[in-house]
Amino acid sequence: MKIGFVFLVIIIAVVFVGFLLSLPRKKGQSTVKIGDITVFVEIARTPEERSKGLSYRRNLPQDQGMLFIFPTKSYQTFWMKGMNFDLDFIWIADNKVVDIAENVPSPRENVPDETLLIYRSKIPVEAMLEVNSGFIQKHNIKIGDLVQK
Repeated sequence: MKIGFVFLVIIIAVVFVGFLLSLPRKKGQSTVKIGDITVFVEIARTPEERSKGLSYRRNLPQDQGMLFIFPTKSYQTFWMKGMNFDLDFIWIADNKVVDIAENVPSPRENVPDETLLIYRSKIPVEAMLEVNSGFIQKHNIKIGDLVQK
């Protein structure tokens, strides 16, 4: 009798876990691997999503980020308008890290938009990953690291 009950509980648990794994993820959410580091990302594909980015959010969970995907490989520019926390930028082309910008500061209060710094990719890129400041150093991300999107 006890063995049958335990077996039933195990079956129910397996079915429940399978159900949870089959649920769709939040729209636009995925993962990116840089070397052996996995980052859960929100994807910004449309011009509107890319324009808004992470602006006006209070924070970004650790080891998560936003992946900006561009329709064609080209030079890309970013600024920190509306940002409430510092970021690291990881520029991506041909499935490799091609440039990084560490500890990009959020603007101080009441700084006019026209005075904000513009960050530009050094070469044409197909994507850019924004993560919390310190992520690049913490995970030893380097130019040339392989990226799986």
